[in-house]
Amino acid sequence: MAALMLKMGIYGFIRFNLPVTPDASHLLAWPMIILGLIAVVYVAYLAITQTDLKRLVAYSSIAHMGFAIVGCFMIYVMGASIQNLGNALLSLEGAIVQMIAHAFGSGAMFIGAGVLFDQLHTRLLKNYGGVAVKMPVFAAFFMLFAMSNVGLPGTSGFVGEFMIILAAFHAHFWVAFFAASTLIFGAAYTLWMVEQVDMIFCTYWYANKFNGNGQVEQILINHERERFIKPGKYKWVSRLHEVCVPNEPNPKIVQYSYDPTVNQNIVWVHTADLGKAHLALQRNVRILEIQAEEENYKDPRTVFYLAKTYFDINTPEKLKLADKLLDDYIAVSGWDAEKANAYEYKGLIAHKNMQLDEAKKHYLNAIATYPRHHNPYLRLADVLFHKNEVELAVFYLDVVEKVLGEYKSQATIGNPFEIKLLYLTLRYMVAFRSGNLAEAKKWALERHKIQPDGLLNDVIYYENKELVARAFVNLATFYNKTNNYKALYLLLDNAPIEFREEGFLMQLSQLLPGKKWQDNEICYYASFGQKHFELWNGDSLAKGIGGSESAVIYLSEEWARPSIDN
Repeated sequence: MAALMLKMGIYGFIRFNLPVTPDASHLLAWPMIILGLIAVVYVAYLAITQTDLKRLVAYSSIAHMGFAIVGCFMIYVMGASIQNLGNALLSLEGAIVQMIAHAFGSGAMFIGAGVLFDQLHTRLLKNYGGVAVKMPVFAAFFMLFAMSNVGLPGTSGFVGEFMIILAAFHAHFWVAFFAASTLIFGAAYTLWMVEQVDMIFCTYWYANKFNGNGQVEQILINHERERFIKPGKYKWVSRLHEVCVPNEPNPKIVQYSYDPTVNQNIVWVHTADLGKAHLALQRNVRILEIQAEEENYKDPRTVFYLAKTYFDINTPEKLKLADKLLDDYIAVSGWDAEKANAYEYKGLIAHKNMQLDEAKKHYLNAIATYPRHHNPYLRLADVLFHKNEVELAVFYLDVVEKVLGEYKSQATIGNPFEIKLLYLTLRYMVAFRSGNLAEAKKWALERHKIQPDGLLNDVIYYENKELVARAFVNLATFYNKTNNYKALYLLLDNAPIEFREEGFLMQLSQLLPGKKWQDNEICYYASFGQKHFELWNGDSLAKGIGGSESAVIYLSEEWARPSIDN
């Protein structure tokens, strides 16, 4: 409508009213000029008060068309001199240029408003804070057309308005004055539309591990913190873990998360390493305890931070205190993300105490409270794996991988290193337990990249052991098929000690022909096919004879008595 229908009215004036009814147009010139000025001033004022983006653009379009009406009818209030004729033509040409320029500018702004509504499902201006952070290219084009709407020199919107104002000054100063006010009102409502945000949250990394070149090697703690704050809009409270409290209601806040894939490359890095962070722990405890006592343990944030600090100290007494404080926090907290974090800490405490069912309950509560955190799913999978509920553990691992996806920083504290390490460890454990060494090695390799602690070496050992076992079985099968039982016997008798307790060795022994015991021989099988507590041979006599050995010797002696029948 703004791009076409509003212009139809101006086109009608220029194409029909002015040439066909010049006397009537001359007679009504001043009322039309006054109505145009009212549209410029009053409608522009209405545009400033709008909170809906589309309404703002629509009202601004009416104001600009009021400007074009002034340009059309100013030709009748100028004198009949040659100079005034030139000013009249300048005014009329200005109206035409204004009509064409505004058709493109307002059309583009309405398209932009539609794009924003499609992305955010709202037309309220207060919800558009920080769009330039997430959609920089779109915001640049939108700002360009907005400046054209203002009438910024160098844009198409400036040309027509300047021509009308210049012509109006030669005819009537006050008409030109009120017409020029559209530049002020237009700038006001347009800049109101693209107003800056009050605060920007950025990704914050601390307690990091650095390499020799000072580059971040591992990110141990990651969350979103306020890093750009408009002066005078907020005040800082609290001794530790300061909180930004707005001075006015409904501040405009945007979250800028570090994500190079969408060209968001700003991240805050705390240069103190993990060792320095541990040194500050006792200091933080003292500060938080003083603050909690002053607040009579009424501020839930202080209670939560104190509970987390007790958890980090990790003594039985502090863990017990942390568990109680977390209960107090959960009872009054209204922030679902941090409340889920508190449930997770309670699950960790129960897990440390080997109370697996209790830990499972807390992790499920964390997921129910805020299902977008990765950690509770991984913790729950870990508990389920140790409870031998492997299929359910795999289900929650799949939720992390296929539903939640890659971890991104959030307002609550997160540990991307811990999340990735736990995920890879659990995947390895599931694959190893199922006997899939190739899959286990794949996850061990990924884990080795961030935590080279020897787990990969274990997988390689088992992989080589499996290769040797396969070769052993193939050789034994070959001896059996060629009836070379002597070689088969020697092979099995000299099997590596690592294979003595493997099931395949017992199966291979079945390939040997059965031994026929003589009348003067006794064979007694102790724990046949089962694992022995210790290797038992002739050298065991030097260590002394224990209870099980005595039993076997006694039974052998009894069998050897002549009085016993064969």
